[in-house]
Amino acid sequence: MLAFQVQVNDEAPILAGRPTETVLTLIASYVSARGELDLSVGGLSKSEGTRSERIDWLQRDLKIGDRVTLVVVESDHISAPISVRVDDPQFIEREKRRYYERLKAEYEKDGSAPGPR
Repeated sequence: MLAFQVQVNDEAPILAGRPTETVLTLIASYVSARGELDLSVGGLSKSEGTRSERIDWLQRDLKIGDRVTLVVVESDHISAPISVRVDDPQFIEREKRRYYERLKAEYEKDGSAPGPR
């Protein structure tokens, strides 16, 4: 299977991937307003019909001078994830509905929906 081999500086590399992976990500981000510099390696996986999982292999702060190496590899031996969260379809549906209702109220507060831009 396709996997990400990720190494920070001279630390031991991790191998991220799963046979049921639908999304595999490596994200390095910097938020200047909060002074946050971090790295995350994770993914989304579908299993058992519509059940989906959010998987994390690495989440850590970075500092100036850190070296992050990514190698895309084929491997059947991956590192154990640090967390796996199963999405609750009912919760997701409620949150989508709540978001829809909030946007609907926002755009219809003056009695007219927004027109084309």
